[in-house]
Amino acid sequence: MKVKFEVLGVPRSKQRPRVCNFRGRKFSYTSKTTKDYENLIKSSYLAVSQKF
Repeated sequence: MKVKFEVLGVPRSKQRPRVCNFRGRKFSYTSKTTKDYENLIKSSYLAVSQKF
């Protein structure tokens, strides 16, 4: 099954993960703008796919 959907807004590239040191340990995390855009894509897909 193929599903076509459109995401409104300006296209954005996925940013690199951020790495920080905390008490000698390294942690990586995804930036807020990347998370927000991924959630927009997810919600756009779910809005269309639930119609089938």
